[in-house]
Amino acid sequence: MKYQMNSGEAVSTAVIQAVSTAENTPVQSLPPLTESVDPDALYNIFSLQNGKTPDRWGSTSFTFSTSLVTISHSEYIEVTPMTNAAPAADAGTEYSGTQTVQSETRR
Repeated sequence: MKYQMNSGEAVSTAVIQAVSTAENTPVQSLPPLTESVDPDALYNIFSLQNGKTPDRWGSTSFTFSTSLVTISHSEYIEVTPMTNAAPAADAGTEYSGTQTVQSETRR
């Protein structure tokens, strides 16, 4: 499931909402996001600064609840349900059950 972040929406809030929707689970039933990723790090990497697109483009992937979450280009969140089998490596992102960060600085 692909979720587009709204202007002004906190990245951590968008992740929780996207996973809640994808898993058809109430937000209150999800585990704390801090058990999977540092919300402040997500903010620093992917939040719009002063309403402008950040100078960094990249993606990060991590597991949250029963899903693999990938945030791309400060705009989209992809939520992929996980099965008992580990997902195949995808587009240079290794699955390890922890977060993987890829980031570039635009010039």
